[in-house]
Amino acid sequence: MANQPNRVMQCPRCDADNHPDARDCQRCDMALGGGVVLPARDLVLASRESRLIAKLIDLPFTMVSLIVASVMQSRWPATEQLQLALILLGVFGMMAQAALLSRDGQTIGKRLLKIRVVRADTERNGWFVTNVVVRAGVNGLLSLTGIYFVVDAAFIFFSNRLCLHDYISGTKVVGAAHASLGGARAPLHQDLCPHPKP
Repeated sequence: MANQPNRVMQCPRCDADNHPDARDCQRCDMALGGGVVLPARDLVLASRESRLIAKLIDLPFTMVSLIVASVMQSRWPATEQLQLALILLGVFGMMAQAALLSRDGQTIGKRLLKIRVVRADTERNGWFVTNVVVRAGVNGLLSLTGIYFVVDAAFIFFSNRLCLHDYISGTKVVGAAHASLGGARAPLHQDLCPHPKP
């Protein structure tokens, strides 16, 4: 009996089963090189509470640590070791956050809260430019004005739960479980990968 052709392609990053000619992995969005674009998944918006908690968790791994270290240097110069620790935490934290955002659409806080960032138009990972340069970088610089930070946070109370930086970057935050990231393997689409008839 002849060997049956492979009916699935396993993602080399997350081991999810995909259509054999899929362009992207359905779980982690890694490019697989095929030509079939799978239909958009039904994603559920992350709750306001989960986004807030994730933001609080992420604060030490941002410019906040560098700002605190700078303030401490001017007011309490004797705390040099603590200042150095905060600087290292901020610098290496931002590098780690950028890598996670680019690869998975998640920060440390979002990973712990099981939520992730996707593009609003494609519902796929926005990768480095969208997630890091625009969403994190531009938003971080604008937040230094103070007023923008308040307005940006206030937008979350609209029904679509999009902050101002989501509009700027064209993103939204969804539940990672519903995006099939890190959970059970998502079933293949029936029309694209049918089971062989007996």
